[in-house]
Amino acid sequence: MSKYSFAPSGFLALIIRGIQLVFSIIGLGVSAGTVHQFGSWDRGNFAVAASVISFVYLLVTIFAFPFISPLVSLVAESILMIFWLAAFAAVADVFGSASCSYTTYSYTFHSTGCRLSKTFIAFGVLNWVMFLVSLGLLIWFTIVPVARAGGFSSLNQIRSLSRGALFTSFIPATGSKDLEAGNGISGYQANGVDSVPEDKAETVDPEPTVEGTGEGAVESPTVPPTEPHSTIH
Repeated sequence: MSKYSFAPSGFLALIIRGIQLVFSIIGLGVSAGTVHQFGSWDRGNFAVAASVISFVYLLVTIFAFPFISPLVSLVAESILMIFWLAAFAAVADVFGSASCSYTTYSYTFHSTGCRLSKTFIAFGVLNWVMFLVSLGLLIWFTIVPVARAGGFSSLNQIRSLSRGALFTSFIPATGSKDLEAGNGISGYQANGVDSVPEDKAETVDPEPTVEGTGEGAVESPTVPPTEPHSTIH
């Protein structure tokens, strides 16, 4: 069994994607609320965009994962991780240490937009951490094993990721590089087992033995040797 044959179950990927999806929905709601409170706000608009893009991408990883290659997943995870880092940092730069209430005479006013912004900061940090985790898992359990086994070109193969687009369901054997170079039949590795497809297997017939020499030689089939019998007197 290959040392790269182990991978977490697809259930773990669904848990991670589910958490990211919930955080993205919450982030979309509160960031849209800040835009409603403050009007056209560039930082709030960017937060909305990051939430919407994440929401769409996560749905694709759950329901259309066969059409995502490991390389596409790597690029998307990296971009979204950066988006969430930039989104919560941009909002925190304005409202991170701000007070959301102020008192005038005997009245205390609370800023709804400020509170929504602080809520987005909290969930933005959490979602950034989740995308950082998913990116690390993708690199460790999919990108590195697939690239080492099949080369960089194997990262463009679709239908090689399980649901959630984090873990691979197929790792090409090292012999696949020889096939591209014309050096013979490649090996295949699925679920940690190296095998060769039946249509690629070769059958070798045993060579017949030749009795006698010269023109009168006669070929006879190979007969397995028999064990000598001992005679008891």
